[in-house]
Amino acid sequence: HYLISFLPRRDDEGRMTGVEGIARDVTDLMRLQQELRRNEALFRGIVETILDVVWRADPEGRLVFVNRGIAGRSAQQCLAGGGLRLSDLFVPGSRAFFEQAFELVQRTGKPALNVDTELLGPGGEVAAWLRTNLSPWTGPSGETAGVQGVTRDITAVRGLERAVREADRRAEQARRLAAVGEVVAGIAHEVRNPLQNILAGA
Repeated sequence: HYLISFLPRRDDEGRMTGVEGIARDVTDLMRLQQELRRNEALFRGIVETILDVVWRADPEGRLVFVNRGIAGRSAQQCLAGGGLRLSDLFVPGSRAFFEQAFELVQRTGKPALNVDTELLGPGGEVAAWLRTNLSPWTGPSGETAGVQGVTRDITAVRGLERAVREADRRAEQARRLAAVGEVVAGIAHEVRNPLQNILAGA
């Protein structure tokens, strides 16, 4: 591939007398652009089919990229008006925790893993539990451009954890009741033996 530029050739009086051309071989540049387009299509294809939410946010925590909607908002709604501020999605306690993790990633340049937060529902209730892995987003010159992350809905996992804890609590309660039953049976046996001896002697 060649990029050709033409310039008019003029005489001393400014009349065009011909054309001069410069040709540059841009084969490598074209190959790099095609490779970039292929890689971008591959990246988009992967990211758009992931069930988790993949996002990038500027240093203020506003979304600049998101692969799918969050909390009933479409991806377009999340990015509209300068981008949704991620921490606004969470209940107050989770909001502060998420903001601390976000700031830590920006300050240290190190990831923050398994950041669990509670998603704020329309009535102020906890709508879902989310787990996010955050990492620094670096720009082309290596500068920190913001934070990026992957967020997963772990509400079902939390429900299972709660069910397991409840089952463990009930099993422990049953073990304690069984132990109390054994003690009571032992006491009853000890009380019954002397009474039988007394009654037998009477």
